[in-house]
Amino acid sequence: MIFAEKNSRASLGYLLQGTRSGFKNWGHEYLSHLASDIGKEYDIRVANAEPFNELIELVDEIVPYFIENNAEHDAIDLLLIVDKLEDIKGYVTKANFSKVNMYLSASANYSADNDEMSKTLNILYDIALGLDEYTYAMRVAIRLDDHDKIKQLFDECPDDLIKKQLAFCSARQKIFIPDLGEEETKIISNSKLSEFYLELAKDLEVADPKKPEDIFKAHLEEKGKSSDISAATTALFNTYVNAFVNAGLKRDTLIIEDPNVEAEERKQPWIFEVKDEGQIAAVASLGMLNLWYTDSINDQIMPYYDNEGQYVKAGSFLGIGLSSSGIYDENDIAFALLEEQVSSEDSPPIQKVCAILGLGIAFAGKAREDISELLQKVLLSDTLPVEQSAFAALSLGLVYVGKCDDGIANAIIQTLWERKEEHLNSHWAKLFGVGLGLLFMGQQAKCEAVVETLGTIEHPIKKYFEIIVESMAYTGSGNVLKVQKMANEFASETKHS
Repeated sequence: MIFAEKNSRASLGYLLQGTRSGFKNWGHEYLSHLASDIGKEYDIRVANAEPFNELIELVDEIVPYFIENNAEHDAIDLLLIVDKLEDIKGYVTKANFSKVNMYLSASANYSADNDEMSKTLNILYDIALGLDEYTYAMRVAIRLDDHDKIKQLFDECPDDLIKKQLAFCSARQKIFIPDLGEEETKIISNSKLSEFYLELAKDLEVADPKKPEDIFKAHLEEKGKSSDISAATTALFNTYVNAFVNAGLKRDTLIIEDPNVEAEERKQPWIFEVKDEGQIAAVASLGMLNLWYTDSINDQIMPYYDNEGQYVKAGSFLGIGLSSSGIYDENDIAFALLEEQVSSEDSPPIQKVCAILGLGIAFAGKAREDISELLQKVLLSDTLPVEQSAFAALSLGLVYVGKCDDGIANAIIQTLWERKEEHLNSHWAKLFGVGLGLLFMGQQAKCEAVVETLGTIEHPIKKYFEIIVESMAYTGSGNVLKVQKMANEFASETKHS
C-alpha cells in the first residue's frame, strides 16, 4: 500500500494471486485501498473488453464489511464504480437509511450524465419507498419530476398526516396532483397558503404592518439636511419597501385603504400620488401584499384593471399575476384576465409587457400548454417590439422552469437567429438568455445541446447566452469543473477589459 508504484494496483494483484482467505480481517484501511485498486482495474478491463467477474466477487465480499462497519459511503462509492449500485438496496435498513439517503442524494449531483443521475435517484426512490420513508421518497420523486411516482406515494401511503406532508411538499414545487382527498387537494392547490402564512406571522408576532420609514430609519437622518433624491424617486422607494416588508400580510400603511377610517377622512390613494411607471409598481404591489390570495383580485385589483390610465392598468396585470402565483384556481381567473390582454393587438406596449410577465409569474412552474402556445406567438412575431418578444421568452422560462422543453428552447433560439443586429444590441435581448436558462434550471448536462446551438448565433451576445444557460443548469450542483470554467471565463474577461 505504501511503497507500491503509483497506479500499479499491487495490493489487488497480490490478492488475486493468493488464496484470498481472511483478507477482510486485514483492516478498514486495507479494504479502502483495495476498493480503490478494484475501481481502477475495473475501468481498464471494461475499456479493453476483458472479463471482470473476479473483481465483482471481491466487491460482493467487501461491501457487506463496509456496511457492517458504518462505512456506507465507501460501499456506495465501490458499487458506483463497478456499476452495481442496485445491490445497495439489499443492505439498507431503517437504522442506516438516513446516511445512505444523504450520500446517494449528494452523489447524484456528481453523476457523469443525466442517465446515471436518473438511475441513482430511482434506486434511492425504491429504497425509500421500500422502507415506508414516504417524505424522503417524495423529495426524490420531485427531483426526478416524475408525477407518476408522486401519485404512487399518495396512493400507497396509509397515514393521513403523512399524506398532508406529501401534499405540502408537492405544493411547494407547484406540482398539482388531481383526484386526491379533500384535505390534500386544499393543501396541494395552495388555496390555504395565505391563511397558513398569516397564522405563522401571528405566531412570530410579525403580522402588524410596518411603515417604510421604519425600514429606512428615517428618524436617524440629520434634521434639516437637504437630499438630492426627488419626490418621485422617494415615492418609488416607499412603494417597493412597503410591498416587500408587508408581503402576504394583506395589510400595510401605504397602499391598502384602512376600512376603519371614514371615507371623507381618507387621503387620496397612494396609487394616484405617484406618476407614470411609479403607478405600475404601486398597483402591482397590491398583488405582493395579497400574495397567494386570489380573492383580492375582485376586491382590490379589478378597479384598477378597469381604469383608463395605461400605467395603472398595466400595474393591475402584474398584481393579478403576483396574487395568483403558485395557486391552482378552478376558475382560472388570472388566465382569463391576462390572456385577453396578451392576445389583443390594441393593447399599449407597456400593458402587453406587464400582461405577459403577469402570466409568467402567475403560472410559474406549471408547464401549461395553452400558455406556451399563447406566449410563443408573441415570441416568434416579427412585427412586435423586441421587448415584448423578450418578456415572452422570460415568462416561458418561468412557466416551464426546469422542464427542458425542446419546443420552447428551439423557438427562443429561432427568434435569436431571425432578430436584427440592433435587436440583439438592445438590453432587452439579455432576457432571451434568462428565459432559456430557466428552462434548464438545475438540469445540468441536459443543456449541452442548446449551449452548442447557441454558438451558431452570429453576434457577440451569444457568449452571454452560453454562460447564463450553463450557470443556471448547474445551479447548486457543486460541479467543480463548471466552477473552474466560470472562473476562467471571469479571469479572461477581466484581462481583456
